[in-house]
Amino acid sequence: MRVPSWKDFQDRVTRDGAEGAGADRVQVSLAAWTSVSGWFQNGGGECWLVPVSGHGGPAGAGGADASGLTALESVHDVTIVVAPDL
Repeated sequence: MRVPSWKDFQDRVTRDGAEGAGADRVQVSLAAWTSVSGWFQNGGGECWLVPVSGHGGPAGAGGADASGLTALESVHDVTIVVAPDL
């Protein structure tokens, strides 16, 4: 999921267990939420969220494995990859 701004992130994503969670919003862990917040607060531009899993557990909607990172292969200028829950 392409996220061009902090405002867009807040409109489309919710933390696990937070109010406002719904079928139309992607749920992420507190660690992921904090990582994206820090990215934008420190001047980061567009970011991408891709589901991956580690230690055999699901991540993201519907679960995924490390192959979720292949979604980034077509994205130019990837500066940093953060996996806060692995």
